[in-house]
Amino acid sequence: MSMLSCFGCGVEKDPACKEVYTFEPGRLTDDPTDPLFVVECQGVSGYRAVVVCHACFSKLDVDLWIDEAQWQARSPRVPYCRCPLFVPDLPHDRSWDAATYTPLPEAG
Repeated sequence: MSMLSCFGCGVEKDPACKEVYTFEPGRLTDDPTDPLFVVECQGVSGYRAVVVCHACFSKLDVDLWIDEAQWQARSPRVPYCRCPLFVPDLPHDRSWDAATYTPLPEAG
């Protein structure tokens, strides 16, 4: 599989290489996990998928989701309007798979 980029900072990650989340002990497991997380982001028109690396995830105040204003306040590489729609109907193992989501093309 090819490299995937964080929508927040743009860092590229190999989804096959697991990483240990070290930013907040106890927040997640100490076992290796995916290098990118999918977070639901609520906007006026519904939910979008935000794909973030561990560093960007630690800077978000994630409860069950974040909102568009919180995402835009981070000055992300992929703005809310280009984030793909979050697809909760995907099978569970795919609904949180960063490879399932790619930014929408820029309007133009």
